[in-house]
Order: sequence, then structure tokens, then C-alpha cells
Amino acid sequence: EKFLSLVAQSNPHSENCEAATVSYFANKLSVHPNYLSTVVKNISGCNALCFIHELSIETIKSHRKNIIANAGAANMAAAINLLAKQS
Repeated sequence: EKFLSLVAQSNPHSENCEAATVSYFANKLSVHPNYLSTVVKNISGCNALCFIHELSIETIKSHRKNIIANAGAANMAAAINLLAKQS
């Protein structure tokens, strides 16, 4: 659960590319990267890096949906512009 929370809280727009690595999250959890990879693989069926990327993509999609939902129809153009700037 702590791993999921860390991945969900990581900023996918950050210029710190290290934040998307297995080593980064293993260090945050005080475990060896190989151990984290094994545990994630056993639970999810995919390797840790794939899992991190997939969860990051889902987080980005969720943020985009929230921006569009909060913009409303009247501000759709502004929402589209904001999303374009974040990409």
C-alpha cells in the first residue's frame, strides 16, 4: 500500500526523471530494488517498472479528467489549452 501511495503521489511532470525508477521507490521504502520488483511481479503480474509507468499514466489521465470536469462546458477551450500546456 505504501508503494502504491508513493507512486500515486509522484509528480509525472517533474523534471526529476529518477522519480520514475524502481530504485527510487525501493530507496523510499528502504528495500532492495530486486525485492521490490519481485514483490510487485508476484502481486500484479507485471514488472515493477511497467507497474510504475501504468500507474503514472492512470494518475495523469485522472488529473486530466478532473481538469476537464471542473472547467465545465463554458470553459472547455481554457481546459483544452491547459491540458496542451501540461503535455
